[in-house]
Amino acid sequence: ENIDHHDPTYVRRHALRFTRHPAGENISVCAKRPGRGDEGFYGMTGLRKIRIVNQTAQPTRVLCIIYTYSERHDIVRAVAETYGQRCDGFLAASNKTEREIGAFNIPHSGEESYHNMWQKVRSIWQYVHDHYR
Repeated sequence: ENIDHHDPTYVRRHALRFTRHPAGENISVCAKRPGRGDEGFYGMTGLRKIRIVNQTAQPTRVLCIIYTYSERHDIVRAVAETYGQRCDGFLAASNKTEREIGAFNIPHSGEESYHNMWQKVRSIWQYVHDHYR
């Protein structure tokens, strides 16, 4: 599919049905205690520190962005089925576009590898700056 611009509200407007037990997962995500899942102890500790204070008359809007690649779109689907729908906008910056889960190919300099992560992150923030101000 050739899409030149990502629709950040697509996941919210086209909610995916929550799959409690994805294929290959033995323990339900909901059965794991906070801090014991993929977010880990430090991720949960960080999440607990977040406080959003509305200091303006305009409502706060949240654009949720995750960094991923095509082989991890199973995790993107889980995010799109759960908290991704609560975000005002959702973007899974990837190397492959899959509209139904919010994944969008954001080209970057260099190869798709861990050692070239900085180039991808730069491209993600440039894309957000160009399209979501």
